[in-house]
Amino acid sequence: MREALELCPSIVFLEARHEVYVRNHLEIRKTVESCIPVDVIRSIDEMACRLSGSQREESKAIASIGLAPNRYLAKLASDMQKPDGLTLLRGEDLPHSLYSMQLSDLPGVGYRTEKHLTHFGIQTVEQLSQLDRATLHHLWHTVWGERIYDWLHGEWESLRRRR
Repeated sequence: MREALELCPSIVFLEARHEVYVRNHLEIRKTVESCIPVDVIRSIDEMACRLSGSQREESKAIASIGLAPNRYLAKLASDMQKPDGLTLLRGEDLPHSLYSMQLSDLPGVGYRTEKHLTHFGIQTVEQLSQLDRATLHHLWHTVWGERIYDWLHGEWESLRRRR
C-alpha cells in the first residue's frame, strides 16, 4: 500500500468484503453446476468445467452472455455478440453505449412500433433514449414507455408508479 501511495498519491483504497465475494462465488458456482459439473475450483473467481459427450460439440458449446444492470439490457447485451460472446453493459455507460444500435434491436420494438416511433421523428436509439419518461409513456400509450425509459437508463425494474 505504501508503494501504491507513492506511485499514485490520489489512490483510494477500499476495504475488502470477503463475505460478499464468497457469497457471489457460491451463487455463480451453483448456477454453473445447474448446467454442467464443475471439475476444478481454481480460485474465488475461476473454475474449470470438463465437457463430455455432446457438450464437446462446437455447436453445443456456443453461448452468448449479457451482463447488465437489468434483465432487459442483459437480453440486449446477449444479442450483441452472437453466437459466442460476452457483452457487459455498465450502468455508467448508459444509455450512450446503446446509441449504435437500431431501434429494431431493442426487445419489444418490432416493425409496427418502429414505424410508430419513426412517425414521431424517432429514428435512432439515441433519440429514443433522450426522451423523458412522460413522453415515452405518451408514445406507447401505456406504462410500457416508462419501463423502456427506465430500462434503457439502467434501472433494475420499472414496476413502481410515478405519478
